[in-house]
Amino acid sequence: MAARARVLCGDAAADRGRGHRAVAASRSQWRFRAGDAIFFGMYLLHSSTENTTNRFRIGCDTRCRLASEPVDDRWIGQAPKGHTPKDPAERVSIEEVRKAGD
Repeated sequence: MAARARVLCGDAAADRGRGHRAVAASRSQWRFRAGDAIFFGMYLLHSSTENTTNRFRIGCDTRCRLASEPVDDRWIGQAPKGHTPKDPAERVSIEEVRKAGD
C-alpha cells in the first residue's frame, strides 16, 4: 500500500471531512502506517502515545523561522531541551534497544 501524506488544520471535524479514512470518528484518532507523513502548523496542539511495540518509531521534526527571529533553544543544538530526557539515566541508545530485542 502506498504511503500517504496529510495536512491538518487542527479542527478534527474539518480534517475528518477531508476524506481521511485514518480518522476514527468515534475516537478522533489518526491511524498511521509505515511511510506516512503528517504536516501541520506550529499552533496545532499535538502529541503521540508511547511506542509499546518492538519496532522503532522514527520522526523528523523540521522547523522554519525567519533569520531575523531568535532561535528557540528547546529544539536546536547538541541536546535540545524539548527532545532530551531531563535525567541522563533515562537515555537509551539504539544499540542498547537492539541488544535487548535480540
